[in-house]
Amino acid sequence: MKRENNVEKTIREKLHFAAGAAWRDRLLSDLLQAQEESRETIPAPREPYPRRIIMRSPIGRLASAAAVIVAAVLLIGLWGKLSAPAYAIEQTYEALQRVRFLHIVSRDEAGQIRDERWIEIGDDGFQIRYRQETSAPIKFSAIEDGQSTAAYQHDKKAVVIYDHKDQQFQWIGELGKMFEDLRTNGKVLYKGRPAHKVWWPFMNAECYVDPETKLPFAVGNTELSYEQPPAGTFEITLPQGYAVLDKRPGATAQSAPAWLVQEESTLQQKVKCLDQGAHALARGDYEEAAKLLEQALGCDSWVPFWLGSAYYGLGKYDLAVENYAQHNGTGTGKSYCNYALGLAYAQSGNMEAAKAAFQACLPAMMKTLRTPSGGTMFEYADNPLIRYGQYQPGDRELVTKMVNRLRLISGQSFTYDPNATSEQNEGAIAAWEQWFNNGGQIKYTPDAKMLPVAAEWVISLGWGRASTQQIAAKCGKGWLNQVTSPMALLKIGLALYDAARYEEALAVFGKLQTAAGDSERAQATALIWQGHMLDLLGRRDEAVARYQRVADMRLDAYKEHSQYGLSYNCSPYAQEKTRTPFTRLENLAEN
Repeated sequence: MKRENNVEKTIREKLHFAAGAAWRDRLLSDLLQAQEESRETIPAPREPYPRRIIMRSPIGRLASAAAVIVAAVLLIGLWGKLSAPAYAIEQTYEALQRVRFLHIVSRDEAGQIRDERWIEIGDDGFQIRYRQETSAPIKFSAIEDGQSTAAYQHDKKAVVIYDHKDQQFQWIGELGKMFEDLRTNGKVLYKGRPAHKVWWPFMNAECYVDPETKLPFAVGNTELSYEQPPAGTFEITLPQGYAVLDKRPGATAQSAPAWLVQEESTLQQKVKCLDQGAHALARGDYEEAAKLLEQALGCDSWVPFWLGSAYYGLGKYDLAVENYAQHNGTGTGKSYCNYALGLAYAQSGNMEAAKAAFQACLPAMMKTLRTPSGGTMFEYADNPLIRYGQYQPGDRELVTKMVNRLRLISGQSFTYDPNATSEQNEGAIAAWEQWFNNGGQIKYTPDAKMLPVAAEWVISLGWGRASTQQIAAKCGKGWLNQVTSPMALLKIGLALYDAARYEEALAVFGKLQTAAGDSERAQATALIWQGHMLDLLGRRDEAVARYQRVADMRLDAYKEHSQYGLSYNCSPYAQEKTRTPFTRLENLAEN
């Protein structure tokens, strides 16, 4: 059976490590804080809950807090949209294919090592073995030998050993699948060392590449090297005097220490409150969201941010500022969080602080107009449904939402049409850039005219008849051009099916197939519903061809459309449909 992780498309495609959603998002936050990019230049033109498979315990959370930042640097791919400098990023891609060991060292301001990791990488580009030594905020170690995982809590003098399938510290996904839209900024000196500086729009991060080896060697204060580790690095050892809890299948039965039982129970409850609170926030139930997210504090770095958003929705702006600031951390902070802080300051009447926060995030906002992936974390912060795979913004949505944010903080309203092409919107983007280059004066404008965002509206509706009737009534070619979110496209396609507009539905399911990218589950769903529409249109041979493509995927992923009383496993269902045509099912849900 092939598994499909339904975490939001952006995170799923950019971060290919097998961790639970809460863990992954904590790492994203750490990466953003460490890698907020220089703010002085504009680049040249150019459905269900996720499964928390691993990293559920506090041990995993402690280990994760410091260093995905560096592993991320190694996963470089998709080399389009580049100028033609002497150094080409394709050279880094080629060099990374030969990497078998990764040594990661993070230092504090005094130059002392605070976190060190060794990773062995297989021929397929995925992690095989792992070792971590972290000294702050507490001393912690983890070792994976390929079969078992040992987590060392040195303050408690305890070692917990897990089966590798149950607990992993995976940083490395397939090499060549991480950096998108890389842009070379030229040759520079990094701490006296010659380097090619490369900018990564998705995370607003800069990394440095060795001119000789073509391999990344630094991100901020984190160092990367590729030598073979010392013998015994990946061997699990048991320090003298440490209590050992072996949780591997077949291990001698042991009673878990009270501290571990309590920590796991507390974490599970906090994670449950986070999930429920995030959904309450997404549906606008701010009071419920605040209550639940208060209980979730401590389990995930995103909790303070979304708690701040809940308080903002309740009009408790001082509490919003307090929680946003906790998420933002020290230093320059995170662009998306500075934007939220600016809104909260403005609503509380502190316009001086609001302007400072808006100025801090303005360069990252501007870059999104040319490079939509730069707005990804703004959207993730605004809409918790992305975390659960229930909203997947496309490039058009990312840019349109950023234009709305810019209108709100600038008082400017340059012409921008979400239905137009990039070329047609060039004048509007150029006008924004001219405004920014002329000083980008902040003028908070709460009554600014906002552009409609079709996908967001679609996703806010239900799956029943009342909602699909609204969607079908709205659906026209110009309006549909705004939508690139797979979740929204699925809902639109089904709304047109409900309205018996089969030709239009077929076209939307075709667009869904394109938007699905590498997601086999989404691809299969799009093809199956194309087959359904072709059957209803009497084009049986074409329908069978679509079904056969899904059958050949050998994909056992489960899909349910409860409004039709329909559920299936993708490939077996498609194989059955090659023999039996689809017949219309009515939407049984009122809304």
